[in-house]
Amino acid sequence: MRAEDIDEKIARLVDLHHDDIVAPRAEDWRVILRLEPDQPIVIVNLLCFKASIPYNAETIAGATAHARYMSEVAEPFNRAGGQLIFSGGVMHMFPDAGVDASEGWESAVITRYPGPEALADMWLDPGFVRAHRHHETGVERSRVVVLKRPRMRSSRPPSL
Repeated sequence: MRAEDIDEKIARLVDLHHDDIVAPRAEDWRVILRLEPDQPIVIVNLLCFKASIPYNAETIAGATAHARYMSEVAEPFNRAGGQLIFSGGVMHMFPDAGVDASEGWESAVITRYPGPEALADMWLDPGFVRAHRHHETGVERSRVVVLKRPRMRSSRPPSL
């Protein structure tokens, strides 16, 4: 992808999601979109949900809003070639893992995308934009780690 095309796509992404507290910033997109086009991307997302939120005419748990997001985002996620690797509760975190374990992370979601453009195009998909409001509404805070191509291809751990 040419530098001008990257800048144009980033401008569209930031313009569309500028007030979203759980969206990548321009500098995040710049790193992602400069990866090799066929570079698979794995994203680890730690989540903590709001206890309760006003939602239309009712009050619901933030986790409920996020469940709605997960349901509604399925179609744009599949169109992007995304794969859900893991979605579930966080049992424990080591206190020195670089993230404050006392913050009370409730959920982890690990996803894989075929490349940087697939990820960005999903974020531009109108279905994703509609679904993402549930994520933004229900999430108190999140930490996102973007991983690139693994060094090991074996399913067995290396011997020490």
